[in-house]
Amino acid sequence: FERTSSATVGYYYYFLLVEFYQVQNKLEEASEALSKLAQMLENNPAIKRKIRLASVHLNLGANDLWLHRFEESQKQFEFSLTYVRENTRNHAVITELLFYSLFYAGRMDDAEAKLETIVESKYVDQSEFRRAVRSYLLACVAFAKGEFRKVNLRLANSHHIGKDKEGWNIGSRVLSVMLAIEREKFDLADSLVVNLRQFMREGLKGVEVRKRDKLILEVLVELRKESYDFSETFETKKDTLLQLGKDDVETGWLLQTPEMICFHTWYMNKLEESPYQPVYSKEHIYKA
Repeated sequence: FERTSSATVGYYYYFLLVEFYQVQNKLEEASEALSKLAQMLENNPAIKRKIRLASVHLNLGANDLWLHRFEESQKQFEFSLTYVRENTRNHAVITELLFYSLFYAGRMDDAEAKLETIVESKYVDQSEFRRAVRSYLLACVAFAKGEFRKVNLRLANSHHIGKDKEGWNIGSRVLSVMLAIEREKFDLADSLVVNLRQFMREGLKGVEVRKRDKLILEVLVELRKESYDFSETFETKKDTLLQLGKDDVETGWLLQTPEMICFHTWYMNKLEESPYQPVYSKEHIYKA
């Protein structure tokens, strides 16, 4: 590339370099290569294409998201959307990513408004399952805002999520337990915890369940045993909660998973008798 000074060669060089860094999870280096690629596209009409610019800014946004740079990721996703036609599947995918950046930045009203444009659209081609997932995400927004009656309505529109035998199904069930606890419907919470335990034992045979999900179930079972006394449960499950608070791929909280409401920070908020604080900085999430 340095010898030829060819824009086409440069484009593919940086494109491969980005993939190389992303495979190794070197997101800072990948972002630097992407920035150079974006500049190259802007300065060279021979290789400048809307689809390429959309892809570069989409990747920059994804990198920023995973680096917990939510404001920066929002700008990149919005930039990417300017190169994509509305009411297309690609536009919906990028809009959903923009939703994540807004949600994690704590801008719940903006996140809700963005995602509603997709869910309620008659023109966006989306499967029943994808629409259900997006309804579930909106339920998480309502939970984060303390609008618990609205959570029920959103979850009712996400019943097709039951087709998923792994993450989304578990996430929806855990959120339903947390909702019942918030609304002090403890008999309902009891039955939901029992159903979750049975589902994870029998309904997921042959499926590898993430360790974090198993630990969350442990805490919920103990909470049920202690009649939802968070202080008493903390004494017996302190080590488990510490594991949940670690920056660990198996036990720690991860971005863009069904666990939009971070379980261990919700638990600590309940312990302090305060509303859920939807803060997703690394400093707040990973305290162990």
